[in-house]
Amino acid sequence: REFEAKRGAQISVLVVPTTEPETIEQYSMRVVEQWKLGRKNVDDGALLIVAKNDRTLRIEVGYGLEGVLTDATSNRIINEAIVPRFRNGDFYGGITAGVDGMMRVTSGEQLPPPQRRYQTS
Repeated sequence: REFEAKRGAQISVLVVPTTEPETIEQYSMRVVEQWKLGRKNVDDGALLIVAKNDRTLRIEVGYGLEGVLTDATSNRIINEAIVPRFRNGDFYGGITAGVDGMMRVTSGEQLPPPQRRYQTS
């Protein structure tokens, strides 16, 4: 609530067992539309959705945040902050790290540089 009051944007989290029979993309779009995330005429809402049994997750972003919370940035948050914690069994920590990353980026902060992945020959 403090973030929403300060920044105006809304960030929500939804954890479901599955999105079946829909894809996670279809399901998240429907949820965002039904929940009316973000301010009217600004569309500055974002949803972190986790389908636990499907082992999928997604960050759905309203048009008003697409300039800062881009697909590339959202994928980095998922792959660098959330998924490693999930793999270690820290479900709560993964969600917390994801929301924290989303809030930082939405507030104008940049993510740390990506970790380099060294290829072996």
